[in-house]
Amino acid sequence: MKQDCLSVFSISKIMLSISTLSDIKGTAWDNTIPQAMIVTYVLATYETVEQVKNDLERGTFPTVWAGHEFGFVLTFHCSIIDKTGAGLVLEHVKGQGVKWYDNTVGVITNSPPYPWHMDNLRNYP
Repeated sequence: MKQDCLSVFSISKIMLSISTLSDIKGTAWDNTIPQAMIVTYVLATYETVEQVKNDLERGTFPTVWAGHEFGFVLTFHCSIIDKTGAGLVLEHVKGQGVKWYDNTVGVITNSPPYPWHMDNLRNYP
């Protein structure tokens, strides 16, 4: 699955599939959004990558869920890039929860998770 969007604030988002799975069973449901709404939520709520990072660091970014009846997050990671060129990769990793990274290369691919790709790039100086 691939989903691309651009907001009026020139923040863009792409969501791609990865092969790890993150359980969120037992999570408090009062600050959650369905996984299908990540793109809409980010585009409607934030103007910059820095704002997204601030909420992630404070723990106020909503928990993302695939469906209450499933109890897990499907295998996706997201790339968020704003008009300044700042980029962020957001992933849900099994056993580790939500992870985010500065997207220093400006691209994202499917599985595996982002750190693997960064390590692999070091093989090609």
